[in-house]
Amino acid sequence: MRKFYYFLLILVTFSINNAFSQGPNCASSTAFCAGGAGLTFQNSTGTTAETGINYECLGSQPNPAWFYMQISTPGSISFQISQATTAGTPIDVDYIVWGPFTAPSCTSANLNPTTSVSCSFSAAAVENFTLPNALVGEIYVVLLTNYDGAAGNITVTQTNTGQAGAGATDCNIVCPLAVADQVICVGGQAILTATIAGATSYQWSSSVTGPIAGNTQSITVSQPATYTVVVNKPGCVANASDSATVSFYAPPATNPPSNLSQCSNITNFNLTQNFNTIFNGTGLNPNDFEVSYHTSFSDAQNVISPINNASAYPGTNGQTIYISITDNGPTSSGCISVVSFTLATTNCAATPIQPPNLILCDDIS
Repeated sequence: MRKFYYFLLILVTFSINNAFSQGPNCASSTAFCAGGAGLTFQNSTGTTAETGINYECLGSQPNPAWFYMQISTPGSISFQISQATTAGTPIDVDYIVWGPFTAPSCTSANLNPTTSVSCSFSAAAVENFTLPNALVGEIYVVLLTNYDGAAGNITVTQTNTGQAGAGATDCNIVCPLAVADQVICVGGQAILTATIAGATSYQWSSSVTGPIAGNTQSITVSQPATYTVVVNKPGCVANASDSATVSFYAPPATNPPSNLSQCSNITNFNLTQNFNTIFNGTGLNPNDFEVSYHTSFSDAQNVISPINNASAYPGTNGQTIYISITDNGPTSSGCISVVSFTLATTNCAATPIQPPNLILCDDIS
């Protein structure tokens, strides 16, 4: 008959409704996170415990499976843990939890009775625990064992999810999912990629058009919107989701260029006068932009066929000149904005100078 010993202080809980892997030793421990549906994973068989660690209440540690978790929401967290064979027959499950730490810890200096917060070496196939006052950022290391050695599954379920005062663990440490916001040029495209690779399903949707067909880690978009992906992968959070915002590039807050006017007898216009006009007083660094002058909007937008000698351009009365402004700053998108101004000529012929009026006197003394 085996030894019966039960000791309970505090523990952090976690759950994912999915298949999950486990670490056979502390150095390869796997992240846990909280949920409500339940985390089911294969138990460990044919492995032995590490030496040099004080396992406190665990009289033996056969077939160990190592995990760690981090608190994201403070409060009370309760869970239930059970183990059964592949045929569904309940079998003994034991555990010990150490913490709290600032990072996952595996040394004997950290895993010892002074840091043990909950431990059970009972013959029960079901255990229940409560962490009454979990604090944000705390990390706990968990060891689960398979005393019987039979192949099967362990299920961990948080039992107070959604209740008043319930805490939670950080699911971002379990297969972190993120999709980056992007800024695109008008007419450009963005490639959105979920950070979880090799998932069984990716479901993308747009805040503008709704669901997006396909099952791919990356999508290419050209419309400003909020894009959301829902990902499922064995060993990760079920229905994990994240969103990214795609927006059009906002042109720099330059001043409007000035229309240029000069006498018709002057041959050329100095278009570059508007360089200072558009940047003065804006706080923008002109060195962050590439500026060129063009005779059509299309050429300016595509930065082709610039006016070669912009400081001496033989323009015509009423002609529109387009300025192409390419953003090449340190946080730039390389996008192009276009502004325009007009040229005007006036008749500046000299006006005859009238002689002063003369007053004649009959007698000058």
